[in-house]
Amino acid sequence: MDDATFNRREKLQRVPALGCGLYRTQIALGGLEETIAAHQLVLLHDHRPEEFPTVALPTHCEHNKWWFAEPGVAAEDADFLEALVPLPDEGYYVVMRDLPLSDDPDDILRLDTLVMLGYDRTGNPILYPGRFEPLKIEFAQTGYRFEGTDVLMALELANFAEPEAPGDRAIH
Repeated sequence: MDDATFNRREKLQRVPALGCGLYRTQIALGGLEETIAAHQLVLLHDHRPEEFPTVALPTHCEHNKWWFAEPGVAAEDADFLEALVPLPDEGYYVVMRDLPLSDDPDDILRLDTLVMLGYDRTGNPILYPGRFEPLKIEFAQTGYRFEGTDVLMALELANFAEPEAPGDRAIH
C-alpha cells in the first residue's frame, strides 16, 4: 500500500461512523464528478470498522419513494463523508407551522397538514399533501418542491403505525 492510500485510509478512520440512511452530497466523491457529484441524493451504508462506507444513487422513484442502486460505490474519502447532510427518511410527516408556497399569502401548507416527504434527485425536499377521501387518504404523484433543507425543520414525523393485516378476523 502506498503512502497516499495509507494516509487516506488513516484519515477515514478518524471520521466517526455515520448512520445509514439518506443524505445530500455537498462535494463530489474524491473529486470524481462522474461517480457521485455534489448536490445529489444518496443512500449511505456505513458499517465501519468491518467495511468501508458505500453510497448509492437513486435509480427510480415509485409512489414518491426512491429505489437505489446496489451495492453502491465505496466512499473512502473523509472529506466527502464529513460534508454529507443527513436527511429524514421518506414517509409521513405533519407540518408544524404554516409554510408559504408562493408570494400569495393565501398559498400555504397549513399547520397540522399531513404530508408525504420525498426528495428530488438533488436531495431537495418535496412535500405531497394528503387528500382525505371517504375511507382513505391519497397522496398525489406531484408535490411542492423546496430549495434546500430548511423546510425539514417544520416537519414532525407522523406518530402512527400501519395496521396489521386483518387475516381471518371479522370486525363488525
